[in-house]
Amino acid sequence: MAKIGILTSTPSFNDNYGAILQAYALQRWLILEGHEPSDILYHGDNEPMLNKKMSPVVRFKGIFFSGNTFRQALGTVLTKKVRQARSRYFQKFQNAHLVISNETYDFAALKKSVDDFDCYICGSDQVWNPRVHGGVNDPGYFLQFAVGERLTIAYAPSFGVSVLPDACYDNLAEFVAGIDYVSVREDSGAKLLADAGVKAPVVVDPTMLLTDKDYDKIAIRPDWLPERYIAVYKFGERNEFDSKIKDTANKLGLPIINIPASVDSSFKTRWDIGPSEFIAIIRDADLVCTDSFHATVFSTLYKTPCIVFPRDAIGSKKSMNSRMEGLLDRLGMSCRYVASSSEWDRALAMKIDYSETHNRLAAWRSDSEKYLISALSGIGE
Repeated sequence: MAKIGILTSTPSFNDNYGAILQAYALQRWLILEGHEPSDILYHGDNEPMLNKKMSPVVRFKGIFFSGNTFRQALGTVLTKKVRQARSRYFQKFQNAHLVISNETYDFAALKKSVDDFDCYICGSDQVWNPRVHGGVNDPGYFLQFAVGERLTIAYAPSFGVSVLPDACYDNLAEFVAGIDYVSVREDSGAKLLADAGVKAPVVVDPTMLLTDKDYDKIAIRPDWLPERYIAVYKFGERNEFDSKIKDTANKLGLPIINIPASVDSSFKTRWDIGPSEFIAIIRDADLVCTDSFHATVFSTLYKTPCIVFPRDAIGSKKSMNSRMEGLLDRLGMSCRYVASSSEWDRALAMKIDYSETHNRLAAWRSDSEKYLISALSGIGE
């Protein structure tokens, strides 16, 4: 049994369903393989301040003058209590299903404590997204503290974007070259590394290492959930799709269950939804409408009909749309992606051949497991 330290998107564990469920999936898979994994709480030098004791003035400036729209900023203030209530659902899930370090580390502390684990894994989720780390590559999430000291594996990290800031290219090749085994989650990420002279396989997100039967064991269907409904999980501000969602709900005579993602939503939101409830809501929906990578994943695992739309403006350098486009293409589900609202009715009318989709997923999952097993075999060498 090897002790494995994981650097992943722990700062999002209080409010992001995909972030916490991919962490659960990787830990669960490693446990089933006989290892002892633990997520490491890490705060990089360029990450946003997480100090809960900051003054009201500093907090106000952070909310209203950090690129948020006024509606988003106001929504953040007005939904504070319900967001705190949701955080309790996330904390309950963490306590029941995740092993996480007791203390928070910076890069220097990671370097001093490198002997605590036999192996380090970075990923999955957007740990290599420069937008999260002040526009630079964070050395902690590239495992630079352990290079040459312990086995290092990049499993399915995502850049989140298809174009990097110029500053990120300066040390990208150097950072990646030091990692013993490198893979990525998306084709767009593989291209970014190829441009830096590094070849990396594209592996499944950790959530796809497990099956629907695995998730049924932790899913919780809320008592208030109606028998039939449309589930919405939407981060972006592409409000052109909201009217299509409402029209579809009216035509089908179904209520809309809006899973909280953005405080700036035109839909009535339920905040009493944790990761276990999220799984059940996606599983049991008549239709899922989303711009989320992980809502798309769980819709696929459960064969729930879905329509996927872009989160960001088409062609934007900061766009994260390539994540969903690449996933749907690999699974043979590109027909579920609508680039504009004019394509909505076409996608809604088309049926999905889930047998072919799941055959593709099974093959991709098998290749990814072989990659990870091979990488982990190097522990102790």
